[in-house]
Amino acid sequence: MQDYGVADVGNLLWSQNLMAHRLMNLWNVPGDEIDDIHELLTANAIDYYETGGGMFGLTTPALWLRDISQLTQARLLLDEYAARRAVESRQRWHEELAAGNKRTIVDMMREQPLKFFVYMALIAALLYISLVPVWLIGGK
Repeated sequence: MQDYGVADVGNLLWSQNLMAHRLMNLWNVPGDEIDDIHELLTANAIDYYETGGGMFGLTTPALWLRDISQLTQARLLLDEYAARRAVESRQRWHEELAAGNKRTIVDMMREQPLKFFVYMALIAALLYISLVPVWLIGGK
């Protein structure tokens, strides 16, 4: 009887198409985008499943392919979807900006100048505290 190592078992499972392949992580992916991706994969008969982040968020939420032979098709679909969504998001952002519905940093500064300058002072103080030791060590 042959003794298999962990890597050998993984390669064997991979070659026999018995091991799932992670298609994409779902960290910081909005719910509407996840729904769109589910619809896209289902409409194109891609066999996938989703894993959550676990009770304490220690594991990575992800979409997994059951059949590795569908990887190329799934990647192409997701790449096309991502490009389309990026264009739509930029258009929506520019439309909201033109309509005056998008707040910029200048708007925030005009609305609450004291709060803005307090935050900038705090950021400057943190940078100063962080960089002074480096400057002192480098000066010797």
